[in-house]
Amino acid sequence: MHSPNQRVLKIGNLVARGSLSPDGQAKYYAVAIGSSDEPFGNNRPFSIRTGGEGVLKSSEFTHARISRLVAEESDAMPVGDDSHVFAYGYSFHFHGSELQSFQANVITLPDKSYHPEIGEAGGEVFYPLPISENRLIALFGEPEERRDVFQW
Repeated sequence: MHSPNQRVLKIGNLVARGSLSPDGQAKYYAVAIGSSDEPFGNNRPFSIRTGGEGVLKSSEFTHARISRLVAEESDAMPVGDDSHVFAYGYSFHFHGSELQSFQANVITLPDKSYHPEIGEAGGEVFYPLPISENRLIALFGEPEERRDVFQW
């Protein structure tokens, strides 16, 4: 049996995944908010920092605004009424014009890496991923669930 090496934190419709250190501290490399069952909803306002658009508040996560990110960094991949937009380590899933989910992930490629930055609603203080559990809780509130798991 393997010892846990990952922590999964759930706060409402937010799920964060992090690496667990031997001293029991977690650094979260992935934060996802919303799903088809529990859409984004912007229940916990926050901001992100991007390369070109600068600071973007979660209340501004509209299809039109996010499309500007795509023009700078990536391509949208429309599939019927669904579209997925990837830029700067962020992922946005729209159903029609409604945001279903948002994700921020540390991405490491051979020639580039992305460490998305999530911040307070006011857009003045930001934390790059991986983010500590204390900072994640300060931004989004106390978790309803915390599980330590083993993952290859």
